[in-house]
Amino acid sequence: MSLDLLLKRLPSHYNKSTDSNNYKALSLVAKHIEANGNLYKTIQKFWDVDQAEGAGLDRLGKDEGISRGSFDDETYSKMIKIQYIVNMSEGDIESLNAILTAYMGDGFVNIEEGWNSFLREGTYPTDGRHTDGYWYIQNSRVNASIAPPGPFTVPEIGAVLEPKQALTLTFGASTAPSISTYEVQSRYNENPWTDVGTHTNALTRAFTVTEDKTLKTVEFRVRAKNTSNVYSDYIYSDVFTVQHNKIPSITLNTENNKTLYENDTFVIDGSALEPDVGDVLIVYYRINGGLARGFATKVSDGTAMPYKETLTFKSGKLLRGDTAITDTLKEGTPYTLEVWAEDNQGGKSDVETRTYYVVPNRPPTLSIDPVTEASGMIDSDKVTIDGMSADPDGNNVTVRYRINEETAVQIHNGPAGPFTFDVQLSKLKDGENTIVVEAIDTHDFKVSKTITLNKSPNQTPLAKSVQRYTIVPPAGNAKVVYLWLERDASERVQVDISMTNGTEPESFVPMIWNDEDSKADPQPVTIAPGIVEDFLKFQSEVPAEKIVIQLSWTGDKPLFKVTGALLK
Repeated sequence: MSLDLLLKRLPSHYNKSTDSNNYKALSLVAKHIEANGNLYKTIQKFWDVDQAEGAGLDRLGKDEGISRGSFDDETYSKMIKIQYIVNMSEGDIESLNAILTAYMGDGFVNIEEGWNSFLREGTYPTDGRHTDGYWYIQNSRVNASIAPPGPFTVPEIGAVLEPKQALTLTFGASTAPSISTYEVQSRYNENPWTDVGTHTNALTRAFTVTEDKTLKTVEFRVRAKNTSNVYSDYIYSDVFTVQHNKIPSITLNTENNKTLYENDTFVIDGSALEPDVGDVLIVYYRINGGLARGFATKVSDGTAMPYKETLTFKSGKLLRGDTAITDTLKEGTPYTLEVWAEDNQGGKSDVETRTYYVVPNRPPTLSIDPVTEASGMIDSDKVTIDGMSADPDGNNVTVRYRINEETAVQIHNGPAGPFTFDVQLSKLKDGENTIVVEAIDTHDFKVSKTITLNKSPNQTPLAKSVQRYTIVPPAGNAKVVYLWLERDASERVQVDISMTNGTEPESFVPMIWNDEDSKADPQPVTIAPGIVEDFLKFQSEVPAEKIVIQLSWTGDKPLFKVTGALLK
């Protein structure tokens, strides 16, 4: 139904302008109606032997048991129409006229019995061509064909035949009475027809497919003959392909729906068989529709060839050795593996397909608690650092830290969780220090955090202090002690010494300052502005094993350096 007709049937009070919704809706309806009408006409054409062509005509011929063979559409259509008539024919003159009309069209006039006044003596030849160009037969009856055999059932339609294959050709019986024989013939590559076996009334014939590789197709036909030597039309089989190259076959052992985790192997293994000895067999695989990769080959000896390829899933990709053969894969997405075999004659096996999934590894996470600022610390004090590691994949982790450029120190190895470690202040240098904390999972995925600590020295002296030094003489004992003391010029220091043996108690006496025993006015040596160095000495009456020096001073000025020497 056209759009114009639909618009005419729409009541006049509706908007019919081209930009209206009514017009647009009816346009869509009209297109579908037109499409359905065209489809109906096409279907009708497929079922009309005078209009059908190509595959549609093949279907009509198949229904009548007639193979196309090498016929074109026009000839094949005539053969089908003739078969229609033959199937309903009783062998009379009217049926013959219908058959010949169907085949010859306007070029056929008629067939009549000789007694008919139409063929008056002397007007038409008794058995020959008339001047009008047509052939006439008088005083005889043209033999009508009998019902043909049924279609071939062996080989089946679409079968592919192999060299040296033994077949039992099988066809249906004719419905005509008094059948004496069935004549079966074959031909290769549309060559001349040759008989298959002996003509008998059996419905089967033995046939062996050729080994000649130049003969690539074969077809069969059969007709029936009754005891009156009247033949049926031939019934034709499909044209069958002779597959001289046998197709390789393959088995694949790889698990379907496998899930790959970090560092898992993806093994592609199985076996392939090339039946044709001497042909070259190659096994291929393809990942996710990508490049086809040949990875196993063999010159066939007729036995199966095992094959194996091992891929590794690492850092989100499949690796062949150290080479990535996929892009980064995502969790939850189904991916495909295809495996097949080919030979050097163009044969290809079925493609075996597997689905697989991946769960890429994720790095651990790391957090460090803030470090509290502290003052008044000395080198023997420690800074405590706390933190937390976590791994989203449940892997174990190793936690370690490194101060500046020193060697890393491991502090944890096991399930992720909290950790703590101490840094001794003496390990830090004055100024800025970096402490790098790392968490590494079992697949070497790493995360790190950097802590910055500033160490600021504060040399504020104590208001009052006593410092003791115990000296062990290297020679076992000493009699003379020399001491050099760097101090602030304004600071006063008291230096006492105790030199004893065995279990004697300590007994302190002052040391001699700046050679006071030999100078009238002993003075320290100035070594820098505001800094002086004192020289002190003491000599015991007997050598001493235990020597203790005690420094005492008050004030807020520092002592810079103390050095000494021992004499026997």
